[in-house]
Amino acid sequence: MASKRALKILWTAANSGNPDAQYELGDRYRRGDGSFSDFAAAREWMERAAAQGHAAAQNDLGSLVLNGIGGPADASTASLWYTRSAEQGHPDAQFNRALRYLHGDGIAEDAKEAAEWLCRAM
Repeated sequence: MASKRALKILWTAANSGNPDAQYELGDRYRRGDGSFSDFAAAREWMERAAAQGHAAAQNDLGSLVLNGIGGPADASTASLWYTRSAEQGHPDAQFNRALRYLHGDGIAEDAKEAAEWLCRAM
């Protein structure tokens, strides 16, 4: 677990709008790291970082939204977050985007697109 000083620095940076700090804070809430354990807060911090273009946050937010963790499930919105991240080259998001196309979950089923995104993820 991080020291109190380190957590204070993380909070300060996240609250000042730093997307890396926002992602880290959201990830701590998501994982239940230390005294953190709040999926709604995880989703909120991930969304703040994702809105600023943080690719890992966009991918992780997509997963939270897809599975209804910390808020309502919404496959279409999850697909949008995966797309934003995948277009930045995030391989996990590219794989998740391929799955959305393969299963038609939140996006129209399209085997060709699924294969293209899967190839990008490799």
